[in-house]
Amino acid sequence: MSLSPPVSQGDYHYQQGDFYVSTKQNRHRRATIPELHTLFHPPIGQAPPKDHPAHWYRAQLLHYGLQPSDNKGTAAKRLLDAVNHDQLAVPNNLRLLEKELKKEWDSNERKARKERANCNKVKKTPAKRTKSGASNDIAAVSAAVMASLPTINGNVNFTWNIGGDTPTAVQNATNKRKAKGSAEEKDQKPTKRQNCADHTATTPHNPPETPKSKVTKQTARKGVQSRPKVNETKETKVRAASPRNFQSAPKLGLINGIYDLDAEGPDTRNSGLKLRLQDKSVWGEFQLDRLSGVLFMPERPWGVFHPGYDDIHQACFFEWRAIDQSRGDAPLYGPSCTGMMKFLGDGRIQGTFNSMIPDSNGELFDCDFWGERVSGGVTKPPQSAWSLQDRFEAIGARAAKSSYYNSPGGESDDPPPPYYSDDPLSNEDFDTEDVW
Repeated sequence: MSLSPPVSQGDYHYQQGDFYVSTKQNRHRRATIPELHTLFHPPIGQAPPKDHPAHWYRAQLLHYGLQPSDNKGTAAKRLLDAVNHDQLAVPNNLRLLEKELKKEWDSNERKARKERANCNKVKKTPAKRTKSGASNDIAAVSAAVMASLPTINGNVNFTWNIGGDTPTAVQNATNKRKAKGSAEEKDQKPTKRQNCADHTATTPHNPPETPKSKVTKQTARKGVQSRPKVNETKETKVRAASPRNFQSAPKLGLINGIYDLDAEGPDTRNSGLKLRLQDKSVWGEFQLDRLSGVLFMPERPWGVFHPGYDDIHQACFFEWRAIDQSRGDAPLYGPSCTGMMKFLGDGRIQGTFNSMIPDSNGELFDCDFWGERVSGGVTKPPQSAWSLQDRFEAIGARAAKSSYYNSPGGESDDPPPPYYSDDPLSNEDFDTEDVW
């Protein structure tokens, strides 16, 4: 475990053997060349690795000195070309920067460990108290307590649970007093250990002035055990006034239902989203401008996403497939058709459709969206999870027969073309009627 924080210069950071780069408030280490080969060319018989968000691809381009891009499809395409042509190499300026940051971090780490070792050494060598010192302290405290108490006729025992010998000495002294008379007790000369017990446990014989029952309430043990509770009350008030109080925090609420959608870029006047839970997963049907499709979320949300301190990887990952009604019902399907969704609580959502919006040259851009649940107490959308799953698989089957493959690089090294299909989806197969 490292003791010193990362050292930084610009967008580059170093800590505990890893070199990071920041992009869009996310830090990513440099992926090795074998890791990138496995990502783009997984071994036969193994499931493909989980796809990364757009800012991860941008970070890898920066690590290897390639032209960065905020678009996931473009960034992945550039990284794939560099892998295929063996053009991946860390620039010299980044190697020197990593070496300088490593040297600085190692120095800070050594200083931090040295300071911690010195602190531990001081803590391990406190002044030790001997048993005789503890007994003397007990005798002094007991004498002060006895001086403040009214004189009584009787024996009052004060048991101090310090050390291993004092309780035994008190018990022995008490037993001896019971066995012998009061006259013999005056002539008795106890040993040093008994002398300590007598001084700390008995009082001289004087005429009675107060009842023994009242004296019992004034024993030293009861005074030592009493503790004020002011601090606990203050801590309770501080916790009650904390902004993280569960009563003021947003709740996840219902997931099933209809959501209004708004997005940057496409026309959202006829847009919406319907979510349907199925065990631990979520199916969704969406309409965004002229795109009509289905999304599948393998893992449902279990709590509210907090943008202030939650990591982006704690958002819900999903895959999507759609048809483009503006291009002859062309299917949209491929490894880049992914996205993420954040459930902000109280019915509010926010997320991104990766590689969804094409330009005139066929380059695909991400689509950021946000929305709010508007179905009130209605928890079951018209479409069942099984029907959405059938539609999801049908879009993939039709897209596999078409000439369009929505993937970075796709079936060739050229950028993906605008959405096109030799075997377009018909309205008989998929109902694209306006239901929003």
